Amino acid sequence: MCDLAVSYVGDVARELVDSCAITSRVSAVLGGMHPLALYGTYLIKAFNTPAKYEAVLGSFDWGGGT
Repeated sequence: MCDLAVSYVGDVARELVDSCAITSRVSAVLGGMHPLALYGTYLIKAFNTPAKYEAVLGSFDWGGGT
């Protein structure tokens, strides 16, 4: 499990490349994705992860229905 607010990007990259499944918890801020969640999705795409399963868990916080 990686907390993008405090994790080193190298550690996150290693976990992404070595994982067989990825689950992301995405929250909203002012009607859009939180900047760290957006950064995490960019990392997943940039490293072209070999994960067979990916899931994104969203919520309806901050009104606007993510």
